[in-house]
Order: sequence, then C-alpha cells, then structure tokens
Amino acid sequence: MTIKLDKVNVPHSQAGKENDRIWFYEELEGEVLAFAEYMKDHYKLKYNDTARAHLKRIGQSIHNMKVVSGLGFGSIDGINKYD
Repeated sequence: MTIKLDKVNVPHSQAGKENDRIWFYEELEGEVLAFAEYMKDHYKLKYNDTARAHLKRIGQSIHNMKVVSGLGFGSIDGINKYD
C-alpha cells in the first residue's frame, strides 16, 4: 500500500518557467517546506531558532543551486520575480 500525497502548491519564478532545472529546484524547496510543516503539525512542535536556522540554511542552499543552474544556462533574469 502506497501513501498518496497531495501535490504541493509551489509558486514558480519567471526564470523557473523558462529553465526546467530551476523549476525542479523550486519544486524541491516546496517539498522540503511541506515536510517541515507536516512534522511541525504532526508532532505539535513549535519552531524555535534552531529549526528556523536549519530551514534558512536549506533555503539558501537551494537558492544557490538555482543561481548556479541559471548562470550555467544564461537565464538568471527573473529568478527572484514571481507572478
């Protein structure tokens, strides 16, 4: 028996709509944040400074991967612009 998960609603940047790799990194970021939200709700945890620091570090790492991928394909414009 496999568990069916709802699709995570992720906003995509303008660069993500043009570059598949950036799009997938944005999807990954959404999945990580959805998992963190699930863990917080399921175990009735409260975010503390350490949890926020970990999520910020994960977000920064994914952002760095998006920038490097965008630079590699020459499509860095719009990486921080969301519709």
